Amino acid sequence: RVSQVFLISLYFLLVHTGCADQDGFQAYQMNQEIPVEIREQEGSGGNQPVGGGQQPQEPVSPVTPPPTAPPPKPGDPIEEAIRDFDINRIKWLHTNVKDWALTSNLTHVDVSDRKVCLDHTKKGKWPTQTISGGVVVEGNPWVIVKFEGQWYAATYEWLRPGQVCKTMGASPPTTTIHDQFAGHIKAAPLNRWRPKRGEVVGFMVSALARMGAYKAHERTQIEFVLMP
Repeated sequence: RVSQVFLISLYFLLVHTGCADQDGFQAYQMNQEIPVEIREQEGSGGNQPVGGGQQPQEPVSPVTPPPTAPPPKPGDPIEEAIRDFDINRIKWLHTNVKDWALTSNLTHVDVSDRKVCLDHTKKGKWPTQTISGGVVVEGNPWVIVKFEGQWYAATYEWLRPGQVCKTMGASPPTTTIHDQFAGHIKAAPLNRWRPKRGEVVGFMVSALARMGAYKAHERTQIEFVLMP
């Protein structure tokens, strides 16, 4: 519309100065259709290209997908065993010592191919008894294992007063403790149990609890380790 006013003003100026007459100058009338180029320039503030074209769109940046989460780490086998373990569901193959007093603290468990060492705070302090062969003993070491879907507990040796280690493998690697437990336990079904390397096994020490030799109803807590 500004262009239309400008042209009309120019027309009157030329007519007034004698440079053109009404018949010799093609002026845009107020009701005359404004060319497309003029309409689009005026309607868009001059930002659109002449002729009705559209501005080129800015390129869209590709969206980077989020990184794939790493697979979960395998759980700690000992922690998983502890979560699964329930002392009330144990089948005791010798004496049920579940309710025996926890008077000794199992401070160190060391398992190798030849021996098992179970150090505890009441070693040498429990009542003793003489068994066959004139051997004086004060306690029993235990294994607590999950075998064929069931938790079992069984003694596997005798301990002399103050003794914490029992040698079981004769000549590793030919014969190791993995081959010895079943023959020492002697009670089904663990008389056919052969622990695998990396298997979770619980250990405990009690006062005498095998073959009816009971002089003190005391024991340590259970500690789980991985078999070597």
